[in-house]
Amino acid sequence: MKTLLTLVLLVMVTLAIPSALAQVDQSHQRAVIETPAQRRQIAEPTAKVYPAPVSSAGIFPISIGLIPPAQFPAEDWDITGLRLNVFVGLHNNVGFIDLGVLGNLSHGDVMGLEIAGVWNQVAQNAQAIQIAGIGNRVLGQFKGLQLAGVVNYGNISADVQGLQLACANVAGGMEGVQIGLFNRAEEVSGLQVGVINMTRNMSGLQLGLINIISDSNVPFMIVLNAAF
Repeated sequence: MKTLLTLVLLVMVTLAIPSALAQVDQSHQRAVIETPAQRRQIAEPTAKVYPAPVSSAGIFPISIGLIPPAQFPAEDWDITGLRLNVFVGLHNNVGFIDLGVLGNLSHGDVMGLEIAGVWNQVAQNAQAIQIAGIGNRVLGQFKGLQLAGVVNYGNISADVQGLQLACANVAGGMEGVQIGLFNRAEEVSGLQVGVINMTRNMSGLQLGLINIISDSNVPFMIVLNAAF
């Protein structure tokens, strides 16, 4: 058994050397996500809306872990390739495939595919497909697809571009589609479909039992509300 574990670690280290020496990996450049045309006004452009990035200790092509800190490599490493979390994994920037039985956690950016039995959380920006049994949360800007059993939760001072699908969806600026029992965003450019839809500014349609566009000339409607 010890011989097998030693062999696995040796292979992993060998694979990591070329990536670490390269010092440049396009998947871990800062995720540049265009701001929706209808930008929120709730925060100053320079306001700090999520934690400062963590300095990277290096790049590794694969990670295997039980729960932090019982994981390899340590949490301040970037993972480019595959992250397998038996329970929960915590690393810096992550791409391209991120799989966790319970949760996938990241200090930095995520690009690619994240699937978790319970929770995906990104402290910076994400361009990804996120699928979780309970919820997805991105503190920075998000571009892609979020699918959750309960909630997709974006920072109220950040933007989402794409599709949110869950029982409850929350975002700052939304450019795309929200589908759920409860949908809320400060500004929406697109479509909200649900039982309760709420926004401050709208450029698009709301379909649901209760539709609220607080800054509209018609702030409340049943079945359908719209503003352009």
